[in-house]
Amino acid sequence: MVEQDYALQRSAAEQIAAYLARASARWGGADRRTLVLERFFDEAGGMQLVLHAPLGSRINKAWGSL
Repeated sequence: MVEQDYALQRSAAEQIAAYLARASARWGGADRRTLVLERFFDEAGGMQLVLHAPLGSRINKAWGSL
């Protein structure tokens, strides 16, 4: 359980579960061959782009340095 593993309050664990459920529904059952781009705005109002890729840390870190 997330609550015990990370010493979270129940409300925080529920928020994480709800966020992951919404993301999973949007991605439509992503698999090992799927790359997902996520855009969000940080606290300063700047736009950030995150690449979610199941390729392993060596590949993901290399893409992050571009």
